[in-house]
Parts: sequence; structure tokens; C-alpha cells
Amino acid sequence: MLSRGLPDEEITDNVMFLMVAAHDTTAALITFLLRHLDANKDAYAKVLEEQQEIARSKKPGEALSWDDLGRMRYTWAAAMETLRMVPPTAPTARPVR
Repeated sequence: MLSRGLPDEEITDNVMFLMVAAHDTTAALITFLLRHLDANKDAYAKVLEEQQEIARSKKPGEALSWDDLGRMRYTWAAAMETLRMVPPTAPTARPVR
């Protein structure tokens, strides 16, 4: 955007759009992931066990690391399945020409 010489106001508008879009996508994913986990008790139990295992490996107050995120394989799979079942953006059709 800077290299194209866009005005500061337009750059700000684009950045704000991306921030809102990322927030909305994340909020939608978390909402529907929780909904799907509530409906599937086996999946919920697997995600819970995975998260508890990671929590047990941490010292009190210790933050998550990238390695911890890599250990969340089932949680990641559940999130990806949620995105597959409920895409955060509505599909649009191309106009017929």
C-alpha cells in the first residue's frame, strides 16, 4: 500500500478492515467450535484431555509456547473441521455473463 502511494486515510481503512475481519473470523470459529464440541461429547473429551495434559506440563503462571501449540493436534483438527463445516465467510456466486 505504501509503495503504491495510497493516502494515509486509505491505508488506515484497509488495516482496520483486516483487523475487524480477523477478529470476526476468530470469534466465529471459537463460537462454532464450542457449539460443535458441546454436541460431540467424545470430541470434547479428547480436546479437554489434550488441554489438561498441556496444562499439567506447565508451571503455575507459565505462558504457552510454540511447542505447546504444536502439541494441540486434536484441538487443531477440531478447529479445522469446524471451519470446514461452518466457513466464517458466506460463499458468493459469480455473476453469470
